[in-house]
Amino acid sequence: MDAGFAFRGRTGVLSPAGGGDYALAINADNSNLGAGATWASDLDFDTSYRVLFSWNAGTGESRLWVDPVDMASTSISHTGVNTGDIIQAVAFRQSNDYTGLVQIDDITAADNFAQGLVIPEPHTVMLALFGGLLAILRRRRG
Repeated sequence: MDAGFAFRGRTGVLSPAGGGDYALAINADNSNLGAGATWASDLDFDTSYRVLFSWNAGTGESRLWVDPVDMASTSISHTGVNTGDIIQAVAFRQSNDYTGLVQIDDITAADNFAQGLVIPEPHTVMLALFGGLLAILRRRRG
C-alpha cells in the first residue's frame, strides 16, 4: 500500500470456479479481486504454493505467479490506472470474497524476480540465529 492506504497489486483468495478448493486473483488498484485477473486453475487445501506478485509503478501493471521457476513462468496480470505511487508497506486484510483460512509462511520483499524466488530454509535461519546467539554469549564471557 502507499502512504495514503491505497492498495496496489492486491492479491487474494476467491471462491473456486471449478473442482478445486479456492482460486487466486490479482487486481492492480481495486478491491474487487474478481474484476482483476484470476489464476486459470483452482488450488487445493493442504498444499503449499509459492506465490510471487509484483506491481510496476511505471505502468500500473500487477503480475502474479504460482510456483514459478523463473520470470517467464506462467503468470496472470492486471493493469490499473494508478502509477507512480511509492509502496510503503505490505498489508494483510480479511476479504469478504472468501471466508476460508489462509496460512502465510515466509514473506519476502525483493528488488528483482530472482531474489523473490530465494526463500531460506527454516533450519538455515535457525542455525544463523543460533550461531549469532553463541557469538554474543562468547563475547560476554570474555
